Amino acid sequence: MKAEDIVFAYERRGLADGKTVGLKSFYYAMNNLFRETINPKGGDSTSLRKYAKNLLARMALGSDAFSVSRYIWVELSDSLDDARNDLPYAPYIMYIIERVSIIEFKKDLEHRPYRLTQWKHTG
Repeated sequence: MKAEDIVFAYERRGLADGKTVGLKSFYYAMNNLFRETINPKGGDSTSLRKYAKNLLARMALGSDAFSVSRYIWVELSDSLDDARNDLPYAPYIMYIIERVSIIEFKKDLEHRPYRLTQWKHTG
């Protein structure tokens, strides 16, 4: 999807350049929520990256209903097809599986985040 396809999300049509500057406050907030949840992205927060335009288009009035579960399922499928893609929301998938199946899987332990700053070179 091109930036000009989501002109409705911008305060002025001329600002539809794929950047977050000029987005209406609703779409700006939704983009930030997506970046931290179902479409996590780091780096340049001023650009609408990857599927952000598509997600924002689904938030427009009159658009088709949006299914988070379906979105994650499609992302999982894409990750399996391309090893360069990661799956940062595996915990969401596990939650959905447990919630729908009403089965709680045992977890051996809680994994702590790996931090490169804790690594010390001993060579």
